[in-house]
Order: sequence, then structure tokens, then C-alpha cells
Amino acid sequence: MKKFSFLSSAFVLSFVIVFAACLLLFPFLSEGVHRISPDLYTHLYFDRFALYTVLVSLGTASLVSWACRNLKVGARSTFLSIQLGVLVCLVLVLYFSSGYLGEAFSRPSYE
Repeated sequence: MKKFSFLSSAFVLSFVIVFAACLLLFPFLSEGVHRISPDLYTHLYFDRFALYTVLVSLGTASLVSWACRNLKVGARSTFLSIQLGVLVCLVLVLYFSSGYLGEAFSRPSYE
């Protein structure tokens, strides 16, 4: 596998994995964020939720692909296999918990 194709596929897979993880974690962290700062809760969860999710995903994916630029061929295939396995697990969790996540997003706010 060429280095550019490996880095681009590692970047895309890392982005999707972190994006799915953020979609899973952010609703469950909302009560704790509200306890710390109600203004931060409003800013994060109502005003700019999608923006912060994408920014966190892009930043993490950039760091992961930058860190993996010197991997050898065997390590590259192992790394991509692990990423694909994690992605499949996260997609299954999102699929089976989509009803619960919808309820978490539609709950009344703590304001």
C-alpha cells in the first residue's frame, strides 16, 4: 500500500471513528457539563454541537494520521484492520442504541 493512500485511509477511518464516538459520548456527558457550567452546556449542546463534534474529529484524525506516517507495511495493514474492527463495533452500537440516543437528545434541558 502506498504511503499516501494509507495516510488518507487512516485519516478518513480515524475521523469516522472519533465522530461516532463523539455522537455516543456527548449526550451522556451533558449532565456533568451542566453541573460545571450552565453557560458552557448551552454553548456546547445547543449552539455549536455539530461544529465541535466535527472539529474534535478532524483534530484527532489529523494527529492519528500524522503519528502513523512512519509505519511499516505490516503495521499499516494491522492498524487499518484494527480501525475497521473498531468502526464496525461503533456502527453496531450506534445502530442498536439509536432510539436511546434520540431520547437523550430530546430530553428537556436543565435550564
